[in-house]
Amino acid sequence: MLTPALVIILVSAADARAPEMATVAASAAEALGPNASVIVREVAQLPSDADAEQLEEVLSATAIVELSWSDFAMRRRARLHAHVRIGWRDRELTFDPGDPAAERGYAVGFAVAALVPPQKPEGKSEPSHTPGPPPAWVNPAPRPSPRVAPRSFFAVDLVVKASSGVAGYAGGLGGELATRAFNPAGLSARLAVGARLGEIAPARASALTTWAGLGFSVPLLSRIATDGAATFELGLRADLLLLRHAFARSARGPDTVSRDSRWIPGVDLMAEGTLAVARDAAVVGAVGAEYAFGATRVFVGDSAVATVPRLRFVFELGLRARF
Repeated sequence: MLTPALVIILVSAADARAPEMATVAASAAEALGPNASVIVREVAQLPSDADAEQLEEVLSATAIVELSWSDFAMRRRARLHAHVRIGWRDRELTFDPGDPAAERGYAVGFAVAALVPPQKPEGKSEPSHTPGPPPAWVNPAPRPSPRVAPRSFFAVDLVVKASSGVAGYAGGLGGELATRAFNPAGLSARLAVGARLGEIAPARASALTTWAGLGFSVPLLSRIATDGAATFELGLRADLLLLRHAFARSARGPDTVSRDSRWIPGVDLMAEGTLAVARDAAVVGAVGAEYAFGATRVFVGDSAVATVPRLRFVFELGLRARF
């Protein structure tokens, strides 16, 4: 029978709350086999090599592993600094933003197990001593592993939307309601409807623009919190649009209100940002351009007095709720 293995994983107080920690110990123990014990201990800060070796000796541990987490260049990084019989060994693992926290934890647990040397049969094990109390800098008991809260993959956005025409009259203020469906990598499909109201001054007419949109968004930069949610995110969004321009003009007489409208396809391209104010709520904003596949000329009588241009700058600000 093999000598039971005892592996101590040291993690700082901040990293102990990382969502990946929920599966690290269990996956390491599974990989090491039924005779292994894996204990996660929280410390105020990771110790020096000498202090870690002292703890390993006091607890008669097979190996002691210092684990730290960091975010770098849109990726999640785990660093392992382990002391075993052959000395100190280091390993780094890098994960994509879309990798689930539980899967990251499993991968780190298996990496911990790979750093532990094979155990000797019990009859050939080295003399052991009775473990003493751990040093004062070690918490007396391991912190329970945090639970990974399920991510929300659907959201509703409600935003105020403003526009400004380029070389023409397309200014307006209104709102938009959009629903989104996310995949684990953070990509989202989007369905939106909205309206904004403006004015065509040369025609003394009001202009109501309504639309429906279908598109997608791609995250480019995100900051992940310890509960697995993105606290800050920047990305790009593109939509196919079906636009309706409607105009109403009142003349001096009581019965001389003229109306006209036009449907026209279009697209938009937006840079958007998200700032979380709670796990399932965020402030959202975007800036970009909207392009209609055709300009719209506005006539008063037989005279063209204004043009609604193809290109408009668009601005958004509002709230998002995830569920």
